[in-house]
Amino acid sequence: MRRFMKFQRPSSSFLAAAIVCAILSPVIVMMMDNTLPRVITQIEVMNNPVTPGQPIKLRFEGEGLRDCPATIREFIIDGNNIVFPVAPRFARLDLRSGHFSVEIEIPTPISAAPGAAIYRSIVEYECNPWQKLYPLTVRREVNFVFAAPTQSGFFSPGVDIPQLEFQRAVRLMTPP
Repeated sequence: MRRFMKFQRPSSSFLAAAIVCAILSPVIVMMMDNTLPRVITQIEVMNNPVTPGQPIKLRFEGEGLRDCPATIREFIIDGNNIVFPVAPRFARLDLRSGHFSVEIEIPTPISAAPGAAIYRSIVEYECNPWQKLYPLTVRREVNFVFAAPTQSGFFSPGVDIPQLEFQRAVRLMTPP
């Protein structure tokens, strides 16, 4: 029994272990890399309330730690909980270390219901080859308000949603 547990060539087993460690150590380091390239400290809606069909203007402020490509999926969720996807964007902002401030415009659907709404973004960072399979994912939500239409058809931020629903019902019931 002791004869089988003894290695015949200790140098070959050491060499095999060294090769395995040399192959696996970069993979393990990539798997443990979970530092976000950008840390967002503040998100501000520049034009609140937003008229449906007009872009929402957002200002992002934060700290850039490193430069990594990102895929950004964005959604607008209106007052009726209807989700409107925005075309995905691929970003590689040239942000080195330090503070940054970025202003962007996101298109909004013209058919969005007035009232409380949410801008949701899902950002997937790929900072190394392992993260092409399992990206670093950050989900952010920003609350804003869609303006409601007035009697003249223009949008105003002051109209209550039940009053707007009543106006729609009256328009549907009135013969042309």
